[in-house]
Amino acid sequence: MSAHMIKKIRIVVVLMLSFVLILGVTWSQYCSEISGSDTAYVAAFVVDAVGDSVDSLEIDGSSSKNTAAYDFTILNETNGVTSGVSMVYSVELVLSEELPEGIVVRIDGISGEKSDDGLSYVFSDDTWCFDAGSTEEHDHTLVFTADLSMISSSIDISDISINILAEQVD
Repeated sequence: MSAHMIKKIRIVVVLMLSFVLILGVTWSQYCSEISGSDTAYVAAFVVDAVGDSVDSLEIDGSSSKNTAAYDFTILNETNGVTSGVSMVYSVELVLSEELPEGIVVRIDGISGEKSDDGLSYVFSDDTWCFDAGSTEEHDHTLVFTADLSMISSSIDISDISINILAEQVD
């Protein structure tokens, strides 16, 4: 073997050893730096609805009483715990039976999106939101209005449920 060839082999061996040494140092440094601990905290997600219990709402088509209203409040605080996240919400109205033709329903003057089966409505507005960490209450009024040219008798609207559909935004 020539001296020139031996010199090339030594250079290759030195380069390989250098590579292995660098890789080993990097790996050991990586392993030694993956230590420590931390605690993860989850922010509270709180939304609640309150209102008086009502058996039914009545619209009397034979008189001038063509509306029935129900007041309720949406809160981002329950039992002293305030929501730690910002959120937007919608209100879902669930009925036991479809409203008769000639009756419309709104929350704060806003029309809802009616489901295919007519048993639920979803209402939303860009202003229906809560800020993280700030206790807030939003008062709303659900109003059923009858077109008296289409409704001539008394109608009881019963078995009403209000659900809050909330989504975190931050």
